[in-house]
Amino acid sequence: MKTLRSKLLLLIIPIFIVSLSVIAYINHYKAQEFLTTNFQEEAANKLTFIQGRVDDWVQDKMNIITTMANSDEVNGHIPQKQIDFFMKQLQAHHDFEMFFVSNNGTGKNVVTSMGKAVDISDRPYFNIIPKEVSHF
Repeated sequence: MKTLRSKLLLLIIPIFIVSLSVIAYINHYKAQEFLTTNFQEEAANKLTFIQGRVDDWVQDKMNIITTMANSDEVNGHIPQKQIDFFMKQLQAHHDFEMFFVSNNGTGKNVVTSMGKAVDISDRPYFNIIPKEVSHF
């Protein structure tokens, strides 16, 4: 014969197990939701910060190139003088790998700052330049 104590335990223990399981599930769900939201907000903040840094870096490089493009050495259309000028600029600005000098605007027989003649007329970025820039 079962005692009153064993009957109460058989009723109370399953209730405790079910209650604790429900509480654990809710706690897990809320913690997961909190962590996901927190991670997404932190990632968005870092992305915004990094985008700003990249935009500043690109704008700085564009300002350098604009300044060089407006210089007398580049506008003089004397290839050797342009190459000498760009070689000095490459030493001063290590972010740039090379510069192209094309005085006829066709992209053929372009001289690089390394002194090599190349043909860049078939490259997509070269074909965009005349459409985007009023003078080149």
